[in-house]
Amino acid sequence: MLKQMNNALRILITALLLGGCSGDAPTDKPTLGQPAPEAVMQTLDDRRVTLAEQKGRVTLLAFWLGGCGPCLAELPRLQAIADHHGSDTVRVMAINMGEAAPIARISAQSLVDQFHLRFPIGWDPDGATLKRWKPFVAPTLYVIDEEGAVVHMLLGESESDAALAKQLEPWLPTE
Repeated sequence: MLKQMNNALRILITALLLGGCSGDAPTDKPTLGQPAPEAVMQTLDDRRVTLAEQKGRVTLLAFWLGGCGPCLAELPRLQAIADHHGSDTVRVMAINMGEAAPIARISAQSLVDQFHLRFPIGWDPDGATLKRWKPFVAPTLYVIDEEGAVVHMLLGESESDAALAKQLEPWLPTE
């Protein structure tokens, strides 16, 4: 019980610190059951990867921050899920949620090196994706179905690999 209250307090504080009360209304705020707003990221190999390119596959859209402990725990879990299902059916896009491009690049490279991440990881090149999606807790994870609709959202840390897999199970392809 204490851990749940501690997690809730951490999420509330993070939301306030990262702009949850900023008053800036996103233009295409993601809504469950509705088409996902576009997301664009710049990757370490200087490619632009878009959410629209992922249509036809379940996409796990993760927003993260460098130095964020829960993010460090979640990203390898997402790699394991992607490996288990294969890139033909499940894709991961991991977008830094607010660090300037040079710092985001360093953070992304560090995570790739440390956790051997193979999915696209990067940053929002012009701020438009962050404005549309408005993540305010790190990590934030959205599940986008094969048709491009937002079907699930997770705020904050999952407690374990099994807990994350169980939360995502209804939206991931069956074996």
